[in-house]
Amino acid sequence: MQKSSPTIREATITGYKHSLSTLLDSIDFSRVKDLIRCRYPSLVYNRGRKPHAPIAMLKAFIVKELIQISSRRKLANFLKKNVYWIKKCGFRSPPHHDCFSEFIKRLGKDIFILVFNELVRQLKEMNAFIGNFIAIDSTLFKAYSHPQKGKQASDPDARWGIGSKKEWVFGYKLHVACDADSELPLSFEVTPANRYDSTQYRTHLKDLIKKNIKFRYVLADAGYDTKENREITEIIGAIPVIPVNPRRLGKEHSMKNDLMPCYKKRCSVERVFSRLKEGLGLKMLKVRELQKVVVHVAISLIAMLSVAVTAIMIGRRDFVNSISLFSF
Repeated sequence: MQKSSPTIREATITGYKHSLSTLLDSIDFSRVKDLIRCRYPSLVYNRGRKPHAPIAMLKAFIVKELIQISSRRKLANFLKKNVYWIKKCGFRSPPHHDCFSEFIKRLGKDIFILVFNELVRQLKEMNAFIGNFIAIDSTLFKAYSHPQKGKQASDPDARWGIGSKKEWVFGYKLHVACDADSELPLSFEVTPANRYDSTQYRTHLKDLIKKNIKFRYVLADAGYDTKENREITEIIGAIPVIPVNPRRLGKEHSMKNDLMPCYKKRCSVERVFSRLKEGLGLKMLKVRELQKVVVHVAISLIAMLSVAVTAIMIGRRDFVNSISLFSF
């Protein structure tokens, strides 16, 4: 096979080369390797072919997200045609597309969540976020299924949910808690689209506390307004910045004026969703069932945090959200 040259756009800014190649070289996967190793008790088998290096597989999935390759089959074809990227990921030979499915099956959703958490830990150590303001929200995305009246949907876990524009979506809901200043996701949960937002509020707070992330304010829209959510926020020493849901009181109720500047920071989580949908592969869902969808979402978030880690490592904190600089 003839060696092909890199086809990426190398943007040189203040002496640094910002590219996907830089990202793959910069990320410290040593701790991630330890997390994955538990699913690879031995890379030597008495019979059959040795599996591809797990970190190479993970890097390939990050490539898939950042250049928005829509399927594992297309990812395999891309690598087959580009020796440069085969070596950059760490493969000795191009993987078959079935190898990517086997990799996901071997790791399962829990390991991908651990990889996401590990990148959050690295960013915390790098002081990438302050944590004073935590913004919580959710977004709907369509399932890889087309339900028809009177017939069972091909995705048994997807449900109908109504979006912010009052449109009905058959699919899933991604719930995210992000640092409102850096716009970096710190906690996430995937549910069927019909799950109420307010039910995930406590899950985020517990996850942030478990990660030892300190925060002063929690910003969320009126969909999260419950007595329980307000109480748990105050119990842990934070201030809930949540408009009162008029349906709960039976009348309109405005927020205190001194909290309005804080509440405006809530739009940071909406920008996180925009980057996931437009700059990464969140919308390119090609799998069915909740556990597989969680993996798909986790990989998109891992790619996003990989950009942030790389930006800080090369001394450009202002690029932590610049996904386009690390793609083609």
